[in-house]
Amino acid sequence: APSRWRSCPPPALAALGDASGDLAWVVPAKTFLDPFLSTLSAAFLVRVVLSWYPRTDTSRFPLNVVAWATDPFLLLLRSALPEVGGVDITPIVSIAVLSFFKEILLGQQGILTLLANKV
Repeated sequence: APSRWRSCPPPALAALGDASGDLAWVVPAKTFLDPFLSTLSAAFLVRVVLSWYPRTDTSRFPLNVVAWATDPFLLLLRSALPEVGGVDITPIVSIAVLSFFKEILLGQQGILTLLANKV
């Protein structure tokens, strides 16, 4: 019940504060993470579109900025996910993973949103 949480947060949320219960870090974290995750999702969306044009040179500006931001994540996923029918699905999976984390952290019932409402 949400009313009970206002007076006594769940242990998982209470553990995110320091010993004094200070949650001053929550609002700056939300302020940073929201545009960061949105921008990164947009960069992965650009990578999805670029994957339709395999001869695109990602070493030239402005595409090198997108490649620089997304390549570490894509290389990690490519080692775990094989191509499906010759198609690299890692940019799409990356968007799904980022959307999941954004919802868990910043969504209407997200962890940081609940903590920010407590502050």
